[in-house]
Amino acid sequence: MVCVHGLNGYDCPDRIAVDMAKLDKHFFDIAYLDTLSAQQTPIHQLDPRAKLINSLVFITTAVSFGKYNISALLPYFVYPVFLIAMGNVPPGYLLKKITAGISFCRDDRYLQSAD
Repeated sequence: MVCVHGLNGYDCPDRIAVDMAKLDKHFFDIAYLDTLSAQQTPIHQLDPRAKLINSLVFITTAVSFGKYNISALLPYFVYPVFLIAMGNVPPGYLLKKITAGISFCRDDRYLQSAD
């Protein structure tokens, strides 16, 4: 779609409406998330409180390691892969959701120049 009135396409209301439709389709795909949550896998049948406590313990133990202890953190990559496989979650879909939010998880202190 080309906007005739705007120079870069951003001042065209039709273009904005199309971009918002894409945003709704990709980031707020509630119907697809609902179908994923209705599956009958061993992970989906667990008590939600048990999953919450297990996730909090996992996050607490993973964060307790130093940021340069990569070899000690390698076993912690197995657990999410196991959950993805047992929960029958499509890895490509999950990767898209993770990459959308990963840009917000950075530490700006290391990007500043040394004085």
